[in-house]
Amino acid sequence: MASNKSSDTSTEDPFVARSLAVQKVSLDTSDTLYKQADESDLHFMLTVTTARIAGFVFSEGIDISLPREQFIDALWGAESFCTAASNTLARDIGLDGREAMEGASFAEIFPATTNNFETVNTWFSNALSDEPITSLFVLPDESKRYFQFYFHPDIKNGHFNRLWIIARDITRPHQAMVELRTAEEHYRTLVERPGLLLVRTTPEGSITYISPHVTNVLGFSTREFIENPSLIRSLIHPEDEEAFSLPILVRKNKSTETVETEYRVRFSDGSYHWIFERQTPKIDAEASVLYYDSVILDIQERKQLENQLRHAQRMETLGTLTGGIAHDFNNYLAAILGQLNLASDKIPEDHPSFANITMAEQAALNCSAMSRRLLSFGRRTEFRARVLHSCELLTSTEKLLRHAVPADIETTLTIPDNLPAINGDFTELQQVLLNLGINARDAMPAGGTITIAARPITVNKNSDRWPNTTPGEYVEIAVTDTGTGIPQAYLDLIFDPYFTTKSEHRGSGLGLSLSYSIIQAHNGAMTVSSTEGRGSTFSMILPVSQEPIPRESVEPVIIVRGSESILVVDDDPMVLAMVNAALTHQGYRVIEARDAREALEKFDAHAAEIDLLLLDYSMHGQRGDSVASALLKKNPQLPVLLTSGYSENLFDIPVQSDCIDFIAKPYPVPELLQSIRNLLDLAAEYS
Repeated sequence: MASNKSSDTSTEDPFVARSLAVQKVSLDTSDTLYKQADESDLHFMLTVTTARIAGFVFSEGIDISLPREQFIDALWGAESFCTAASNTLARDIGLDGREAMEGASFAEIFPATTNNFETVNTWFSNALSDEPITSLFVLPDESKRYFQFYFHPDIKNGHFNRLWIIARDITRPHQAMVELRTAEEHYRTLVERPGLLLVRTTPEGSITYISPHVTNVLGFSTREFIENPSLIRSLIHPEDEEAFSLPILVRKNKSTETVETEYRVRFSDGSYHWIFERQTPKIDAEASVLYYDSVILDIQERKQLENQLRHAQRMETLGTLTGGIAHDFNNYLAAILGQLNLASDKIPEDHPSFANITMAEQAALNCSAMSRRLLSFGRRTEFRARVLHSCELLTSTEKLLRHAVPADIETTLTIPDNLPAINGDFTELQQVLLNLGINARDAMPAGGTITIAARPITVNKNSDRWPNTTPGEYVEIAVTDTGTGIPQAYLDLIFDPYFTTKSEHRGSGLGLSLSYSIIQAHNGAMTVSSTEGRGSTFSMILPVSQEPIPRESVEPVIIVRGSESILVVDDDPMVLAMVNAALTHQGYRVIEARDAREALEKFDAHAAEIDLLLLDYSMHGQRGDSVASALLKKNPQLPVLLTSGYSENLFDIPVQSDCIDFIAKPYPVPELLQSIRNLLDLAAEYS
């Protein structure tokens, strides 16, 4: 593209003279463009120079006093052309050479893209100074490069019609800077991650670096830790001094060993958190230790989960043990209670021994309740749940508690009149409340107050106080004392089996574990909060019943005698003898079997005459469901009454029958007889 050249001896362009290292040249818009430098020399230098340079002429000139928007429009809208350019700039912006730039307009070389607009906008904002401006330049092939642009206008009388631009390709340095910033951000994110600290320590024990957010965690500045390396020791739990000293010992010995340890540190809120530390040495080429780097993690949440898992495992183990004991215990109780029932039926009420037998029966029933509590400890029983009046439960419990505490302890009850009903076993829940009351009494040797309070609450899906609890309506019951409190370190252990804060011979460590298990079996939850010297609060929630409280029936139950044949299968001879006597006394014919094999043999021998199967579900050697399934296949209409010392509806019989029921050991004889009669009558209706 041709250009007009003219002579102007009064005009000098210092930028051209400096950039091209030639004599000062004069530019104007007349016929002679260069006066002191030959045009061919200038073009030669533009060809070989590594400088990225371009000069533009604007035919009408640009008024620098224009407002920003008008100035920018004028720069791209005015008639212009490139008078000179270097090969390096042309190639860097995606053109074949300087010939492709010379004669082109400013808008053709620098299209009005967002990036170019921002570059010019920045130049205008900087009062058209020659300060470098970093900008992203998009090439014709859509690739991107970063440049630093220097703008040099030849301003006269508030206008310029000549503009020189120098560009410096900074794509590689810019990319390196971006990568550096990314790496720094990644490092900063890692170093400043909540729950993680990085510490660098010399073999002599001086701290040279510690993560800055240690201030938010521990409440001390990094400077305090660096100036006083022993400060951290003052925050260590007294019981964890040995574990904390392990990395210190390694540093003193300048050992190259990598060590790991766990200890508790007091945080700024006063609570202790479990900390995991891994210390690694940095070794030079001569195998000498330069420094030690420690990665320190807050593992409090993991420790809590481990404690919960251990607690669950201990509960399961102890539950299995107590369940087995309770099963055998219930067998003996069944025999005792049954024989007492039979004896009381044969003795008139005015007989001197009648009262003794009645008291023995009551004692056996109390033992039965105790056995159910042992089974509930292992969650191996279904409670005899019914709809309970919450106020009645709490009122009667508070009255009992008054008799169990000394005169210097006051008991108070705070409950609303409209407290909803709950589903549960009255005896079990009362035992939980009494156990908490007794514990509160023992925590107040100098007297105090026990408060039982209740209120209806709603548990939401993401409840912080009651996590992992089904959302819904609950009754919250809290037992609070003003006693000595529980040390913070013991709160996570308080519901563990055999754990107790009481002195020797004063506690077994099972009361709270049993209470915890009972509440969970009621689909509730239980927590504890305490402050040493200020008392403790045990809180529990129980689901609100959706059914009304039923009216108590006072009609006497009349046991009807029978004459049917009953196959009784039980591996306990005492139970077998008691049941035989009870059924025979009531008119039934009894066929006995002591194990599964004998039961099958007796059934085959008397199949035509057997009217009902009374089967111990938990016999040794073979489960009762397999025996029942085998006999029901031979006679699908056979009524089956299952019984077990586990007090639980455990049976799972593949063969379906409407005439199957369950009764828990120990059972009163009248209850056994009534269950048998009901099944026989039901079977008669189906036949």
